Amino acid sequence: MEIAIIGAGATGLLYAHQLADIFSVKLYCKREEQRNLIHEEGVTLVDGEQKTNKKIKVELFRNETEMNEDVLIVTVKQYSLESIVRNLKKYQNKTILFLQNGMNHINYLHDLKQNKIFVGVIEHGAKKENDTTVCFTGKGLTNVAPYNESHTSLFLETWESKLKDFPILMEKQWYPILAKKLIVNAVINPLTALYKVENGKLISNENYLITMETIFNEAFSILNVGKKEEMWNHVTKICTSTSKNHSSMLRDMENGKKTELDAILGFLLQEGKKANKALPVIHFVYHALKGMENVRMNE
Repeated sequence: MEIAIIGAGATGLLYAHQLADIFSVKLYCKREEQRNLIHEEGVTLVDGEQKTNKKIKVELFRNETEMNEDVLIVTVKQYSLESIVRNLKKYQNKTILFLQNGMNHINYLHDLKQNKIFVGVIEHGAKKENDTTVCFTGKGLTNVAPYNESHTSLFLETWESKLKDFPILMEKQWYPILAKKLIVNAVINPLTALYKVENGKLISNENYLITMETIFNEAFSILNVGKKEEMWNHVTKICTSTSKNHSSMLRDMENGKKTELDAILGFLLQEGKKANKALPVIHFVYHALKGMENVRMNE
């Protein structure tokens, strides 16, 4: 079975490396320099003191790119999705798995209704060291659910049965898993980017913790997924277990890259407006970070 992974950031590199154990994987990236390096050097995974390198097929992704693989895994960030989905419209009857933060990408998926669409969330921590190297900073699960129908997939069944050290958990409904991940991202990522701290500092600093809980309450009022106390415990547990991690939004801010702010807090503000609910702290944090991002992007 042939697998295409679209996007060669931390997530794309991690999944290409791990899935190559049981599938024929091709990685699609947007920069020729990265394509050449992966072609020459392969993809290296750093897991603690251990380094493993695998040769991975790689091509440039362009709007005219033809992908003949059986399964397409989309790992690009939310703000790059619109052009990717336009490219994918020409395909029918393929299995497509979307692995993104936030929930904005759901708005694009109705355009791909002829395909078997799955959405997933990632519990793994991964940090891209360079164009060919990714570091495991935390191990978890890949949670996946069908988007349009109760589809099954030979690809996902094979992954589930044969790749025990890189586990996948199949769920029946997509909304709970995406909403649960969105609450985690909404609480941790923006505040670590605003305060410029590791994840664990949100718990150990009592003033940060107050802001963290306030954002949680506002996000939960919109998404209303699960039991509130259990959800709060889930968020704090993740914050503690990844205490030394720098969130992806903080790293993007530090590296002068565009963040996924619109896909996370922006989405919540949109939903709050629809529900006629004020989200004052989320509103403040969103615009504070948006202002910092605009300054950086215009320097």
